[in-house]
Amino acid sequence: MAYDWPAGAPAISIVTPTFNRRDVLLRAIASVQAQDYRDYEHIVVDDGSTDGTREAVLAIDDPRLRYLRLEERRGANAARNHGIRAAR
Repeated sequence: MAYDWPAGAPAISIVTPTFNRRDVLLRAIASVQAQDYRDYEHIVVDDGSTDGTREAVLAIDDPRLRYLRLEERRGANAARNHGIRAAR
């Protein structure tokens, strides 16, 4: 069965949950951006970080990068599922 992708939707959605791991997260984002494949969206789901994660991610100028924040910590699985639901 063939799947019809919504118009303008990226071929791949990368979901990265994070909690107080700003430096590691920035390396992960840079690694994704360094790949040859370009048809993706990268969704970072912040699970209530307090280490400046929000400011660091929002300072990155890349329209494929999306930042979502959970106001209260719910755990990596909940953060990942939130990102999956937001994927295009």
